[in-house]
Amino acid sequence: MPTLSHKTTLLLSKADYANLQETSRASKKTMGELIRTAIRTLYQPAKKKSSGWQKLFSANAPVSDWENMEQDIQRGRLKK
Repeated sequence: MPTLSHKTTLLLSKADYANLQETSRASKKTMGELIRTAIRTLYQPAKKKSSGWQKLFSANAPVSDWENMEQDIQRGRLKK
């Protein structure tokens, strides 16, 4: 875990505070840890995010020519 070296003040509504407090109890994590995780999840630099397309193309899924794949798709539709 990185060294925590900066402090900030955060004002929350009663409802948000109660929700965060309950989530903290249920997950056995501090409220600060939950907030830091949310910040990292939502605001990580774009270069670290992997797009869905990148994940799809890196899956190395078996592919065939279009005609065969189209037939497979049609067959799948007919089975439902």
